[in-house]
Amino acid sequence: MSHSSDTDVRQSLTEYQDIALRTWIPEGAGNPDSPGLKAAHLLADLLNEHGDNWLNHFLKAIQPGDAAGIQALSTAITKNKRGLYNAGQIEAERAEKIFGSRNVPGALRARFEFVYASQRLLDQELCLKRAQGLERELRGTSYRWLQIQIALEEAVCLNFHEEFEAADQHVEAAREEAKRADYPLLKLRAISLGAGMKVPRDPDVSASWQEALEGLAQYWNGPSAPDRLYEFLTVMKRCLIKEDNPDAARAFEESMVMILEKTHVADENLVLKAIAHADMSEIYLKLNDPKSAEKEADIALGILQKIPPGEIAARKYEVPIEIEKAELQLERNDAKKAAEILDGAKELLDLIHDELIRLRFIRVQGDVWLRMGQLDDAERTYKTGLELAEQALANLHRREDRQKWADETGELYRGLVNVFMEQKKELQALQLWRWYQARTLAASGDVQTGGISWDEIQGQVSTVPLPAEESGVRIVYAAMKDNLYAWTIKGTEVKAFSVAKKQKTLKEMVTRYAEKCSTPGYSNPALFDDESKKLFAVLLQPFIAVLQQNNTVAVELDPAINGVFLETLKSPEGWYFGQKYPVIYSPGWVQESVLRPFGKADQGVFLNAQPRDIPEMQGLEKTVTGLYPAIESLDPSDLEAWHRRLATSQMLIFFGHGKAQGLIYAGNQVLRAQDFPPDSLAHLQIAALIACSTGSAGQGLIHTDDLVHAFLAGGTPNVVASNWDVDSRATGQLIAVFLHSLKAGKTPANAMYEARKSIFIAYAEPYYWAAFSVVGKAN
Repeated sequence: MSHSSDTDVRQSLTEYQDIALRTWIPEGAGNPDSPGLKAAHLLADLLNEHGDNWLNHFLKAIQPGDAAGIQALSTAITKNKRGLYNAGQIEAERAEKIFGSRNVPGALRARFEFVYASQRLLDQELCLKRAQGLERELRGTSYRWLQIQIALEEAVCLNFHEEFEAADQHVEAAREEAKRADYPLLKLRAISLGAGMKVPRDPDVSASWQEALEGLAQYWNGPSAPDRLYEFLTVMKRCLIKEDNPDAARAFEESMVMILEKTHVADENLVLKAIAHADMSEIYLKLNDPKSAEKEADIALGILQKIPPGEIAARKYEVPIEIEKAELQLERNDAKKAAEILDGAKELLDLIHDELIRLRFIRVQGDVWLRMGQLDDAERTYKTGLELAEQALANLHRREDRQKWADETGELYRGLVNVFMEQKKELQALQLWRWYQARTLAASGDVQTGGISWDEIQGQVSTVPLPAEESGVRIVYAAMKDNLYAWTIKGTEVKAFSVAKKQKTLKEMVTRYAEKCSTPGYSNPALFDDESKKLFAVLLQPFIAVLQQNNTVAVELDPAINGVFLETLKSPEGWYFGQKYPVIYSPGWVQESVLRPFGKADQGVFLNAQPRDIPEMQGLEKTVTGLYPAIESLDPSDLEAWHRRLATSQMLIFFGHGKAQGLIYAGNQVLRAQDFPPDSLAHLQIAALIACSTGSAGQGLIHTDDLVHAFLAGGTPNVVASNWDVDSRATGQLIAVFLHSLKAGKTPANAMYEARKSIFIAYAEPYYWAAFSVVGKAN
C-alpha cells in the first residue's frame, strides 16, 4: 500500500480488500507488527474515508483463536474466485462457525461467500433465502461493500425466480450506493449485471447493448480490472447471439478467452475457461464449422477434467459438452461413435441431478437409436423422455428454464413423430404433431402446468379429431432432422408426404432465400430464380397435384423453417405460387380453434402515424375513409382514446413506419405487443399493420413478443402484416386493392390474392407484391 495516494489504487480499494483477506491478514495473523497487517490497517483507514468501516471492525474484532477462521475465510474467497464453488461453500460455513459471535464482521463476510457460491451453483431457493437474511442483518451497519454486493447477489437470485422488477430495483440501488461510496469497480459490476439480466427480456437487445456500451466507456476511464471487462464482453456477446450474429459473437468470445488466459495462475478460474471454450464450440456450430466446434469442446472437457470430482458445477458443464459431441457425431452420420460418447457420460449424469440435462441426454439417445434404424428402442426412449419432461415441468420456475424445457420436449415429440412416420403410422403422427403444438403453446406462457405420464399423453393424443378442411387445402409441415414431412388435408382426405431433406440444410436454404426476397433489385436474378425453384421442389412439388387453382391454401409452417413465404416460390414452368393460389398462414389447427369466426368488419380504428416522408401512402387515408365511413381516425399518441375505442372495434388499420416487433409513432415512440392486451381486442375481426417488418408469417401464438401473436392471442381471426421493410409506392397500391376486395366481400386471403395479381405486372419482383401476408383462421 506504499502507493495508496495513487488514483488507480484508490479506485481499486474494493479489490485490495480481497487481497488483504486472502494474503496480508492470514500471513500476518498473530503478529501485529507484520507488514501485511500494517497494510491491512492502512487499507481500513482508506475505506473509512468511503464511509465503509467493515475492514476496520473486522481487524479490531480479531482474537488469538481466530487464525483458523481467517484462513477458512481466505480459502473460501480464493475457491470462489477460482470457480470451486462447492469447496467455497464448505470453507465459508467453516469460517462462519469459527467466527461465531466473537467476530461478527468476519461471520457476515463468510455468509456472503456462501451466498455467492450458492448463486454460482444455481441453488435458487437457498441463494434467495440466505441473501435476504444477510441483507436484513446488514441494515443499520456501515458495511457498504457488503451491502452493495449482497444487493447484487439478491438481484441475481430474484432474477432466477423471474421477479424482474424487484431484481432491477436491487441492481439500481446497488449502483447508486456504489456511486455514493465512490466504488467505481462495484458500480461497473452493477451496470454489467443489470444489462445482462435484461438481455432475455429485451426484444431487440438495444437497451441491454446500450447499457453495456456505456458501462464499457466508463471502464476505459478507470483502473485496469479484467474481471469487469470480461463481464461487459459477456453481455455484448449474449446480445449478438440473440440477434443471430455468430461472426461478431466469435470475435467477442475470442477476446474473453484471451482475458482468461492472461489471468494469474493463482486466480485461474477453470470453470469460466471451460465455459468460454464450450460457448465458442456452440458459436462454431452456428457458423457451420463442426470441426472447430469439436476442437473447442475437447478443450473445454480437458479443462473441466482438471477440476476436483466433488465440484458439481464442473460436472454440470461437462455432461452437456459430451452430449454436444455426440450430436456432432450424429451430424457426421457416425451413430456408433455417438452411442459410445453417451455411454461414457452416463456415470456423470447420475452425479448432477439436473432434469434439463438428463432430458437432453435422453433425447440424443433416442436420436441415436432412430439413426441406427432401431425404431422400437427409439420409440421407448422418446416416450421415457416425454414422461420425464412432463413431470419435470412442475419444478421449473424460470422462464429461461421453461424455454429450455420446451426446446428439449419439442425435440422429443419431433423424434417420436419421426418414428411414427417411419413405422407408417401417418395419421397417428399427425395427431401427435398437433397435440404437441397445443402442448407447446400451453408451456410457452407464464401459466404453470403440471406433468402427465405417457399413458395420459397417449390417451389425449388419441382423442385429437382427425382433421377435415371445409374448403381449399391445408398443408401441415413438420421438419425433422433428416426428413421433411407434410400432410395435405382436402375435405376429409389426408395424405402424407416425405422428402429426404435435413432440417439444417432446409433452414439454410430458407434463410438465404428470405434474405434475397427482402432485397429489392437483387443483383443476381438467375441465382434468385434457382433458389426459388429448389425450394418449390421441396416444399410444394410433392403435392402440387392435390391443389386446385384459385382455391385457398392454408399453411401450417413448422417454426423450425419459419421465414419462407410460399407465394414467392417459382415452379419449374416459371409461375409463382402466389399467382395461382390465395395463401393464409395458420397458427395451427388447435390454435385456430380459439380465434373468432371471421365476420363483418365495417367499423373500427384507423391509426394514421404516417410521417411526411412517405407521401405515396397518403392516398390510402382517402381509400380507408371512403370505403369505411364508420372507421374512426385517431392519433396513435392518444393511447387512452384509441384503446377505449379499440375495445368495441371490428377493424384496426395502422399506417406508418415499423420495425421488428414494433409500430412507430410520434417520431420514435413504439407500440409493442403488450400495448394490445387481449381484453382490448374482444370484437376485432381484422388487424392490418401497414408498415415495415410488422410480422413474421406462421409464427403463430408461440412468440409472445410478436405483434401478430398479440392479435391472435386476443382471438382476432385475421392479421395482415409485412414480412420485411416494404416499398411505400407498391404498398400503397397493394393495400388499396386489398381494402376494396375486402369491402366487396372477399376473405382476407382472397383479397390479398387479388391485390397481388393487380400489381404483379408493374412490380414483378416478389419483394414488392409478396411483402404482406395474411395470418389467422383459414375456415
